[in-house]
Amino acid sequence: MELAGPRALRGRVQWPASIPSVLTRVGRSPLLGAAAIFLLAAHFRLGGLGHGRENYFYDAAVRSMSQSWHNFFFGAFDPSATLSVDKPPLDLWLQVASVRLFGFSAHSLILPAAIAGTLAAPLLYDAVRRLYGVIPGLCAGAALAVIPASVVTARSDGMDALMMLLAVLAFWLVVMAVQRRRARWLYLAAVAMGLAFNVKLFEALVPLPALILFYLVATKVPFRRRVGHVAAACGLVVLVGLSWAVAVSLSPAHSRPYPIGSTDGSVWNEIFVYNGLNRVSPPPGPVPLVRHAGLLGGTAGLWIGPELVAAFVFGALAVVAVRRAPRGAAIAVAVWLLTGFFLFDHMTNLRVRYLDAFTPAVAVALGAGAGLLAARSARGRVAAVAALAVGLVASPLALHTVSKPPAPGPGPLAIAAGAAAVALALAATLVPRARQLPLALPVAALAMVSLLAHPLSTSAQLVRGHVTDDSSNSPLPPAQEAALERFLQSEPATRYQVGAAAPAKAETLIAHDGRPVLVLTSYRGRPAMTVPQLRADVLAGQVRWFVMDHRCTTATPVGCAAPVRWVATHGRDVTRSAGIPGRGVLFELTPRTIRESAIVHAGTTTLRRPRRSAPSRRYRRDSHPATRVHRRRS
Repeated sequence: MELAGPRALRGRVQWPASIPSVLTRVGRSPLLGAAAIFLLAAHFRLGGLGHGRENYFYDAAVRSMSQSWHNFFFGAFDPSATLSVDKPPLDLWLQVASVRLFGFSAHSLILPAAIAGTLAAPLLYDAVRRLYGVIPGLCAGAALAVIPASVVTARSDGMDALMMLLAVLAFWLVVMAVQRRRARWLYLAAVAMGLAFNVKLFEALVPLPALILFYLVATKVPFRRRVGHVAAACGLVVLVGLSWAVAVSLSPAHSRPYPIGSTDGSVWNEIFVYNGLNRVSPPPGPVPLVRHAGLLGGTAGLWIGPELVAAFVFGALAVVAVRRAPRGAAIAVAVWLLTGFFLFDHMTNLRVRYLDAFTPAVAVALGAGAGLLAARSARGRVAAVAALAVGLVASPLALHTVSKPPAPGPGPLAIAAGAAAVALALAATLVPRARQLPLALPVAALAMVSLLAHPLSTSAQLVRGHVTDDSSNSPLPPAQEAALERFLQSEPATRYQVGAAAPAKAETLIAHDGRPVLVLTSYRGRPAMTVPQLRADVLAGQVRWFVMDHRCTTATPVGCAAPVRWVATHGRDVTRSAGIPGRGVLFELTPRTIRESAIVHAGTTTLRRPRRSAPSRRYRRDSHPATRVHRRRS
């Protein structure tokens, strides 16, 4: 056999054996790309769970719901099902299943949210891949995987991560409906949006206008059929979204817990007033509302500001520089992004977890925009190279200009990665042979490192610090709370372990041991029971101890509620005798105290001991000398 010469070998040695080709093969494989995004998201969401602060409000509900099917269905806040939580319990059902499988712990409570946040990233990757290609999909999935706001939300025992997963699922299903021209995919997306409504109510509807517009603009069916499909899908959203509320309303009134936040005890008032109108236009009341610093200021600005600014910059540049990209999807993402930005930028009492309603749009605009520009730059498109360079320079400058306080400049790693990405793109443009090399993925990777270096570092710090988005604080200092729990556990068991002035004072006790707690008020100090009902429970020996907040001020309206004032006025402060530091924490009411009181049925109750030394009015009239003489004559 004749050996091949050097020239023959030179012709046979091809780029497939090189490192860029291996990267290209990895990038072109949908499964490998999804696996890479999944591992990146899982690293930030599943590692070291259960070490941060807990949300005791929903944890107490999970503990209560795990005790009976009745509590499970209604989303009962306390084991006796006096109150229910302020949201439909779909997410809490998953948490109940988790604690039943793995035991009641912070890890099992957070696990459903962490899994939901992890799955959303590869699902978003696949949706963008079907629209724009593998490289934009990888960039969008990586952006969602490392956004600090999404990382913190998925590491908290809240509901927003599951809502975000359902929103991304709806987006993926609409993409399938557009590409396959089948309305059943759109109807499945409507079911997903209805389920998302059963998780976070109107917050879950932020992407709905964008999804509707996407289908109307992008699908290739006659316009009348499009409108009919959208109308049927909207009907499905309403049907699925209100299914739990209808079922609760049809149940017997005596079996329904009182929804926290409702003013009339109905679940409809809780959904459309407390979680609807009051979120847009808060009612005047004694509880002050704090104005936040906007999405580019404060904590929210630190955790989403860089990605948000880069999303606006690269989204606009991609629309201008790339003309063949699907316009319908670009319009839908822009609507989703702008809706979330203007809604949450003007929202009072903004929680970081709320931002998951539009973090997928931020990831798509940023990742797909940068990925499209990088892919076209590697093919020698001058406009794409210029747009990529402008975006990498303009994003940190714009963030530094508009953020409050001004954001720091990019670090050395971000500058070096951005310069390398532009250099590779210029090489692909100026050197004809370089266009034959698989440079699209390296350019995109370097560009995303430049854009996501700060978010990546922030997310890593949040994970190491075990930071969660916990909005519920313990009502008592740790020393008082520990002493209170020790005292209550040492006392004989009654029907209610303790009475609590407000749900916030009961949530830690319920979450820790699951014993029934008698809650006296609901949201903003609204009475959850009447004084005669409370008096009957005390006389029957069903409750003896009360964790109180007896001050009646504009800042603490709980103390102004009738049952709370009744306990504070006629109970006995036993805080120090119970071994609890301070005073005014624990009160005692017994049947003997109640029997010595007089009940005034006028909405409020006062207890007064009759004074024996003071004669009655009739006795004074009869004891008058003239009266005695008149009676004697008669």
